[in-house]
Amino acid sequence: MAVPMTRMSELSTSDDAEVEVSTSVHHPSGRKSFKTCIKSPRQRIVFLCVLIAILAAAVGALIGYFVPLALKPSCTKMSSASEDVHKKFADEVSTKELENNLRYFSSKPHVGGSEREKVLADHIAEKWREYGFDDVEMPEYQVLLSLPQEDQPNKVEIVNKGLVEYTILGKINVDNTKDGSDSFNYFPFLSYAPSGEAEGELVYCNEGSESDFQELDKVGISVKGRVVLLRGYNGNVITAERRGAVGALLYVDPNVVAQEGYASKDTYPETVWMSKDAVFSRALNVHYGDQLTPNLPSIPGMYRRPRNESSLPSIPAQPISYGDALHLFSLLKGEEVPSTWRGDLKVTYRFGPGFSKPNTTLRLRVNNKLVVKSIYNVIGTIKGHAEPDRYVLLGNHRDAEFFGAVDASSGTATLMEISRILGKRKSDGWRPRRTVKFCSWGAEEFGLIGSVEWVQENAKLLSNRAVVYLNTDVAVGVNYVVIAQTCPMIENAVFCRAKKVKDPSKSSVYDTMKSRFPSRRNKGEPGTIPYMYFSDYLPFYMSIGIPSVDFSYFHGHDDQYRLYPVYHTQEDSFYWMETFIDPKFEYHATMTKLVGGLLLDFSEALVLPYDVVRYAKAVSASFEFLEKELLNANNNIQTQHVKSAIREFTNASNLFQATKEELNGNGSELILRAINDQLVQVEKAFITPYLNVSDPMYKHVFSRNYYGLWFPGVTRAMQNAVKTNEFSEVKIQLSLVEEALLSAADILKPLICK
Repeated sequence: MAVPMTRMSELSTSDDAEVEVSTSVHHPSGRKSFKTCIKSPRQRIVFLCVLIAILAAAVGALIGYFVPLALKPSCTKMSSASEDVHKKFADEVSTKELENNLRYFSSKPHVGGSEREKVLADHIAEKWREYGFDDVEMPEYQVLLSLPQEDQPNKVEIVNKGLVEYTILGKINVDNTKDGSDSFNYFPFLSYAPSGEAEGELVYCNEGSESDFQELDKVGISVKGRVVLLRGYNGNVITAERRGAVGALLYVDPNVVAQEGYASKDTYPETVWMSKDAVFSRALNVHYGDQLTPNLPSIPGMYRRPRNESSLPSIPAQPISYGDALHLFSLLKGEEVPSTWRGDLKVTYRFGPGFSKPNTTLRLRVNNKLVVKSIYNVIGTIKGHAEPDRYVLLGNHRDAEFFGAVDASSGTATLMEISRILGKRKSDGWRPRRTVKFCSWGAEEFGLIGSVEWVQENAKLLSNRAVVYLNTDVAVGVNYVVIAQTCPMIENAVFCRAKKVKDPSKSSVYDTMKSRFPSRRNKGEPGTIPYMYFSDYLPFYMSIGIPSVDFSYFHGHDDQYRLYPVYHTQEDSFYWMETFIDPKFEYHATMTKLVGGLLLDFSEALVLPYDVVRYAKAVSASFEFLEKELLNANNNIQTQHVKSAIREFTNASNLFQATKEELNGNGSELILRAINDQLVQVEKAFITPYLNVSDPMYKHVFSRNYYGLWFPGVTRAMQNAVKTNEFSEVKIQLSLVEEALLSAADILKPLICK
């Protein structure tokens, strides 16, 4: 899992996209669109197609009256697989197989592009062939990676008058077992941080956000020519670089990863919490995918831009443990920082610059190396019997920052168990209605490279054929509550399946979700979160409009929902998982049944389990909030056309939903196909190449992502406009939203003639 782009503490309130709004239905605007009439072979024409426009207005008004005010899951038989199919699947789930899978995949380090990662790819391909899959492919991509040099580890030194007084070496001997019988060298690093040396005074800058640097401005501290110390998963090296810093150190404070104290008895390997010796690693690239082939797949023949044109940081940077950060803080001079900048280290947090001891500086030496290496995806296919040209995809990345028992081997174990069971079912004569594709991605931790390159290579095919993408990255992080990162179209399907799966407490997954992570807006429902813990679903949803969902068991402490404490460190090991989280592998089994069950629902259902009414409500509620911000910023911004488009989308959604429910699965194959085709095209209506965001991978005008924003193009344009007082780009981005909504409404308008 890539680094989350939102503060962890915001998680508990981040499902606010689905606020309740009025359900009154307005008459369609009359915007013209071409409609095709499909005649069922089982029925005679009773009404002429010309009557549809008249009936639509009347039915639309009735629907607006009778649609429930509250969002309630509607779980119909025609939108799920049969109970017999689900029972046979669930009965086959084996905790022993899950344990063996996790043990194997996390037994050795397997960084993206490494020999071990290729061994695991070959293993998966061999298993899928053994399971009798119809096709197994291993697409190869030549991509730019960044790796530490093992013979020249990165190094941080405190230097006084030329003499080294303290050294933090980027090489740690790590045990994969508590007794030390299996050890490896860990080289913590920040991938894509350039090689180089920096020396200067140290300044603490909190998370390194623009507001943090403004706080430094207030107290008269500049970071120009100095090394910065940043805390948190998202320590902002790029902003520090723009401010003139010559180097950066990152650490994660115990207030996030060791909340019950950081004495040895309170942390790993004695408890679930991260120890003072663990070091968090991550990538520093701004854009996702291969850095040399933006917008293009990194296959032979594609243009590769020069490395100096890549948007990579230009100052050396290195992660350190909070134990080493404690030592650095103990030496810093300067004023005390604001309370919001303090963590839980037992030390006075000071700004700096520099150390109390005169003539003392900090020297940073980074020896990372940029290399072009082969990475591999593994794609396994079970062809559908009725709709082989419609794809239901399930994916998980294979690489890890080190052992990666949680991230992402817990997801890989789940993926492999689902594939084993469905392979066995296939050998017994079963086939899904739609084609199922299992996907193992390479080099996700370097910026979703494997999935981005595959989507770029197959974008046109997937845009036409893909139905849904399900992701299992951190499948079992801890064991408190399942949280879904998803879009409104899929929420109802998630809830319906969660009601039918029991967790180890014998409650349904749905009930546990509802009690431990309730929605703040849709009363009586569990919460979901936007796409803010970045993983391989992003290119599917953000680039080509494939509805996606990612599942993870999250950590709960003092009612705060966070990632698991040893995230992206050397302590994310099989021992940690087996000892503290899931010794019987029951939570892995629960996740297998939940994700596998949803996979069956989408691959077997007569009518795809999407909810366009819920989508319309989410869009309406989100724009209502955005409109207030727009009007506060500039009274000349006109929003009535977007609001009219929202009403048209809402009307079309309500009418479509009623038409779909009237069928009750009794329509001909042709009619069912038409209904499903309309459903899968809705999300694609929100894709545009003109979105005003920094990463070209993002093309979704609604998105519920991009640093926690809805309508990211509008919001980003507005942020810039407030500074420049030029609002033309805001109006352009609003026009893109309007066009998307009207297109989605057109897609949903009636195709069936009664």
